Amino acid sequence: MKRTALFNNRKARRVTAIITAALLAFTAFCGGSGTAEEGGGESQVLYGGEFGPCKISGKIKGVSAFSSSNLKVLTAEEAEAANVPQGYSGHVITMNPGGNLGVAFDFSEANINVHTLKSISIRVYVESTDGDITTGDSHYPEVRIVYPGATDHQVVRYDVSSRTDRWNTVVLHPDGTNITSDAKQMRGEENALMTLADDDGILQAFEVSVRRSAGKGNFYIDFISLNFMDNTHKGPDITYSGPEVMKVPKGSEIIFDAKAWDFDEKRYCPLKYSWEEGVALDDDGFPAAGTKCKLVLSSADGFGNVTEEKIDAEILPPDTVPPYISVGTDTIKCIAGTVPQMRGAAGDDTILKSVYYEWQEGALDSLGRLNEGTFEVKAVATDTSGNVTEKVFKVIAGGADIFEGFTVISDKKG
Repeated sequence: MKRTALFNNRKARRVTAIITAALLAFTAFCGGSGTAEEGGGESQVLYGGEFGPCKISGKIKGVSAFSSSNLKVLTAEEAEAANVPQGYSGHVITMNPGGNLGVAFDFSEANINVHTLKSISIRVYVESTDGDITTGDSHYPEVRIVYPGATDHQVVRYDVSSRTDRWNTVVLHPDGTNITSDAKQMRGEENALMTLADDDGILQAFEVSVRRSAGKGNFYIDFISLNFMDNTHKGPDITYSGPEVMKVPKGSEIIFDAKAWDFDEKRYCPLKYSWEEGVALDDDGFPAAGTKCKLVLSSADGFGNVTEEKIDAEILPPDTVPPYISVGTDTIKCIAGTVPQMRGAAGDDTILKSVYYEWQEGALDSLGRLNEGTFEVKAVATDTSGNVTEKVFKVIAGGADIFEGFTVISDKKG
């Protein structure tokens, strides 16, 4: 298994570029310093405004009660002149006093993989008001991390009802836990950094806001700190469980039985494939039929550390033979009110890609259970070369007395 460290310095270059952009554009919410709350790794404090690729949205677009009233980014000197509470580390975001206030931060252009982060720290100050509630199950004000424009989709609800008039640091961790027992967990698994990322794990936009029950007060944000892990990772471990020699029909979709698990990031990483260097490829991107070569599987972790695994492959002529479907009967009897478990026999002379079933309208209820009556179901089998076979069966669903042995197994109650 080959391991390489491509783009190992990418994060360092990116952080340097961001800091440089901040220094050049002092309209930014920049300056000050921050340290990681956990040992190891880098901690880079990002201050909104036009801070490199990090942008502040003065008002959340879409339906949101958390608006920003007269958003300002003050230097340390301006903050002192404006009587901002002491304890900030650099520039400060301020808003006019209000009940529900917030600001969105967009990191989508920074290309930050959340799997490289230990945590995101956000330092805020919430001013007390006469409308604060600390009794029963009601605790206001609270700091919320939410998706922009979606007040009902909170990632974190952090109770500051007993922490007003002081600086507080809210921390989001990748394992789903948050800074203290005061963090109210709305949806359990959603309190994680991955909820702030796209499907590729790249950090996107989120809103930092304060929610009050009544009254109007000031809300300040001192910094957002991205606390990176040390890049000591070796890259994902690729496990291949397929045949010793993959026989690949020319021009087909390549499906391999392999997984790439990263023990450091505790996740499965995406796998890619390529032909080994030096192999001549035709216009279809495949070697000529009859070629014996290596298929290279590769996977990268969040830092860009790449692992490779080479597999022996043989290129077969294009496959034009469709899959087969064999059930043994054209009529299937089963019990109504149960969830059908299809167990038909399907195969292919090369590689079967998928088998799925299309039920006649009205055959299944909203829970996927069979209604009583006679219906048709179509089995569709596809191989990796795109050849398709279809077969239609009649399904008769009735009471228990209809049982004659199952080809469609209906043993799951809905």
